[in-house]
Amino acid sequence: MYLHIIDDSTQINHLIRRTENLFPGKHIFYALSESGKLNKIAETNSVIAIKSTKNNILKIAKELSKFEAVFIHNLCYTKSIIILNSPDNIRFIWGVWGFDYYYVYPQLFKDIFLPYTKLVNVLLFKYSLLVKHLLYAVHPVIKYAGLKSKDRIRQQAAKKLSLL
Repeated sequence: MYLHIIDDSTQINHLIRRTENLFPGKHIFYALSESGKLNKIAETNSVIAIKSTKNNILKIAKELSKFEAVFIHNLCYTKSIIILNSPDNIRFIWGVWGFDYYYVYPQLFKDIFLPYTKLVNVLLFKYSLLVKHLLYAVHPVIKYAGLKSKDRIRQQAAKKLSLL
């Protein structure tokens, strides 16, 4: 049996349908949500809504040994906590969504925009991009200082992943 740890997001519905059609009864989806209810995912027998409380997150981490592999979709802070609190023998597979990749590997964000695009972002008052770029520029200092941030937790969790 395989486990997928997902968010309550409409983007995951297609994957759930395809997985159920191709591998019936072989995959379970734990959908983490603030309310513990599914708002954006179509309900099926293989999807279990879980309220993302600290106790539930730690409980999930401890029960992962019963699965052949665990697929992590979107490596967010909460899923990083699950990974870091799980037994060492768990086989994790990271389903990269894209944006989560830049939190784990911040050096990639540094060169994502060409110089002209960086200038346009500033001129168009895209300050969030400028701030993010500046934060990633000082990331080595933050890392060296040993500061714990949510991004740092994601980076530590990524080291335990088996496959991307």
